[in-house]
Amino acid sequence: MLPGKSFDVQYLVSPMTLDVILLAAFGVETDVQTNPESEILSRSKRVFQRPTGTFFRILPALPFGWLLRKIIFFFREQPLSYFQNLSLSIIDARRRELDQGTVRRMDLLHLMLNARQGTGAEGLEKGRKLSDEEITAQSVVFMIAGHETTSNAICFSAYYLALNPGCQERLRVEIEESIMVSRLC
Repeated sequence: MLPGKSFDVQYLVSPMTLDVILLAAFGVETDVQTNPESEILSRSKRVFQRPTGTFFRILPALPFGWLLRKIIFFFREQPLSYFQNLSLSIIDARRRELDQGTVRRMDLLHLMLNARQGTGAEGLEKGRKLSDEEITAQSVVFMIAGHETTSNAICFSAYYLALNPGCQERLRVEIEESIMVSRLC
């Protein structure tokens, strides 16, 4: 990379955050970082895409444009349905693991499933349990919104660190010191 040239860090950060969220919160290993053409990554990008093109810009000016817009969006693929189905399959797989007693990790999904059964449901109203629909909805929101906001926060941080080399250097030193201390412990 040449000094003074721009670089799209989002291209690297977006797959990394999606991979981390899927692994840390749901125990799902993916190839998102090594495969930029992965289905889950392309579908996550589509969730936040707005329709583009001249037709969509002039649509509001057309008579009955509002109706055409509703018809188009009704027949358009719903990007969230993919993530609902993905969440349901992850939840089903985890339930089978719980039934067999082969739980691999304690993560967000495990906590939500415990809340469904009424075990370990700290913070819920007394006697209140999470429904399957609530678990699925929370999973989808955490996957999509968590991925997008985390990715954007990291990109903004990288941008502002690039603009402020002094802060960047202090952060680098602090990280190196922290790594050295953790190795000594």
